[in-house]
Amino acid sequence: MGLRFMICPVVGDGTNGVVRNPYRPKIDGLAPYSAVIPSNEDGTPKFTWCACIARSDDWSAVDADAEMDRIFGIDLPDTIDTFAEVKAFLKSHTVGDIPAARRQAMDLKLTSRGVDTSPLTLQSTWLQVLALIFRHLLGYTPGEDDVRVNG
Repeated sequence: MGLRFMICPVVGDGTNGVVRNPYRPKIDGLAPYSAVIPSNEDGTPKFTWCACIARSDDWSAVDADAEMDRIFGIDLPDTIDTFAEVKAFLKSHTVGDIPAARRQAMDLKLTSRGVDTSPLTLQSTWLQVLALIFRHLLGYTPGEDDVRVNG
């Protein structure tokens, strides 16, 4: 089962009565995932999108939805299936390793969602890119033990 880092819309209206429609990433039901959905004081999502780490053998349903973006696109192989492998991969690759057109697309994907990418350079690791996204969402960078994917 390959791992992917995704940016997904937050769906749902937060109702939890007889008819439940909780806030959740759009990837819910398509693949096992862990998501970061920060909330406002009233419980509503702080952003219209969230960051997810998902695991699947079949990404066809996810790939068919144009609203779900792979953070590293095709540059992060779907063959990586353990957290240790993905962590090593993210640490060993830099922004400069991504071809220019896909690098620009990734930058647009992030800046259009309000992520300040100015601290990134061609020497920044992919792990630093991921940390920047989580820092934007949470206001701090979570530790390595704070991120897990079960399933």
